[in-house]
Amino acid sequence: MKKSAGVLIGILMMLMFASSANAVISLKLPYKSGERWLVTQGIGQGTTHQGNNYYAWDFSKPIGTGETCNNDLGAPAFAPASGTVTFAGTAGGWGKTVVIDYGSGLFGRLAHLNSVIVSVDQRVYQGEQIGTVGNTGNTGDPPCTHIHYQTQDVNGISINPIGNAIFTDPNVLAQNPDGVPTENNLYIAQTLASTMTFMPSNFGLIPGLSPNIQYFTDDNSTAETDNEVAAIITKPGTIKNLYVRCVSNSLSGNTVFTIMKNGVATNPTLSVTIPPGSCSPANNTNNFVAVVAGDKISIQVDISASSTALPIVSSTNTSPIRVQVIGHGYQTGDQVVIRDHQVNTNANGQWTITRIDNDHFDLDFWSEGNGVGGATGTAQKVDWSKTMLKSIASFEIE
Repeated sequence: MKKSAGVLIGILMMLMFASSANAVISLKLPYKSGERWLVTQGIGQGTTHQGNNYYAWDFSKPIGTGETCNNDLGAPAFAPASGTVTFAGTAGGWGKTVVIDYGSGLFGRLAHLNSVIVSVDQRVYQGEQIGTVGNTGNTGDPPCTHIHYQTQDVNGISINPIGNAIFTDPNVLAQNPDGVPTENNLYIAQTLASTMTFMPSNFGLIPGLSPNIQYFTDDNSTAETDNEVAAIITKPGTIKNLYVRCVSNSLSGNTVFTIMKNGVATNPTLSVTIPPGSCSPANNTNNFVAVVAGDKISIQVDISASSTALPIVSSTNTSPIRVQVIGHGYQTGDQVVIRDHQVNTNANGQWTITRIDNDHFDLDFWSEGNGVGGATGTAQKVDWSKTMLKSIASFEIE
């Protein structure tokens, strides 16, 4: 009985492995969602889609009346499926090229690009921009711009899409139920399974219908070099439910998370405030904001007050001077930038902050009037220790 059970388990594992190995990858057309492009050269067509490159497509915008070539130079090119970049650069006749490892021995090649904006070992997601359309390498006579795409094996040999990797954009399936575009046909792209194209950022945006950001103000995180994480909307929808969960918080001031649309706060406003020292979840479900394709959506994080109040600088012959940071301060390299600063003093003055180490900064106040520390025109340094916020924020799109 034990032997029979072992054999049965072995057979089931073999079937599971075979099923996983034969899973068909769902591709999306590599150009902007909603646009209608032409297959100028299909599988086995012309002199270049032969041999190792037999199973390939050339995509470009339709050529207008009286035009020799199309006008898609510099248009964004997108990853047809998620994976890890194994090549990003110039490859002989391919020109500027990106190769993506989809897993299961399948790779996607996008060639003749005008520019490449990803790097080797970078994880990219379906619908994420990987470069721009171009005519680099050998692109014919005249050298018209287009995206060359093929799914290939580890040796660079193109693979029959049937049973391996097919395009599942609705407009492709409506014309070609097998998911294989054909030459001289026009296809409308729906480049994302979800609703967003994710832009590179230090926040590590996690793809999905409810994208997350992690925000840190401590120096152990690279997130500190920016205060926004952004996404490009690819189809109409509604943003709702801004949710923030605090992981740890030692700030003495409020922290405000605000959804921005094209660089300004949404109307109605979608914002959440985390109180000083609080780590309770907070969300805003009252407001719904309409978005359309092309809108840039970001979450802006602002720390009000000074996190911990900066010390009062006082001297024997002048009134106390209090410097209060009422905006969000962040670090760029070795320079610390404080935005929306305010100086309350009985004398005209200016101040700067200089980094000492990862956790401490010098506040230098230069008095132009009554002076600090007794004499006109002297600088007074104040040690400012950073405090920390760790939090996760998300929003939804329908």
